[in-house]
Formats: sequence, C-alpha cells, structure tokens
Amino acid sequence: MKSLPYYDDLTARQTIKLRELIKTLPPFAKEFFRAIDSTTQVRTRIAYAYDLRVFQNGTDGFHIGPSGSDYGNRSGRIYGIFKGLHFGRTT
Repeated sequence: MKSLPYYDDLTARQTIKLRELIKTLPPFAKEFFRAIDSTTQVRTRIAYAYDLRVFQNGTDGFHIGPSGSDYGNRSGRIYGIFKGLHFGRTT
C-alpha cells in the first residue's frame, strides 16, 4: 500500500484527534466544528476544542440560550469562540 504524503497523513491523524476531542464536548460543539470546517485548519479546530474543554471543566457546564433566559442550573460566563450564542449564568 502506498503511503500518504506527509501533510496528508498529518491532517488525517489530526482529524482523528479532533473527532476524539469533540466526543468529550457537549452536543452543540459538533455543529460548531462542522460549521467552521471550511474556514479553519485542523490545528485551529483542535486548539478551539482544547479551549472549550478547559472552559467546560472549569464550570458546572455550559448554558446556552437567549440573554436573560434560564435553561437549567449551570454556571460560567464564556464569550468568544461561539459568536452569536449566549453563554451565561443562570443562578
């Protein structure tokens, strides 16, 4: 079997790594990463996934909803990566 060129092999391995990271995130993250797939490199998406894991593990989870809404008892205020979504405290 013919081996892949170095960068194609690297991208394939990084894609597998990203998929494993996405499995550790909330369900909405999969949609987010699918949306930015065509505009970002795999390494960028891996970095975003690590960042989100840090934010998620530093709180009781994510709260997503319109500003001022109460969709459960979750804490943390995270802005940035998910533009257009509201992350905020519900307590």
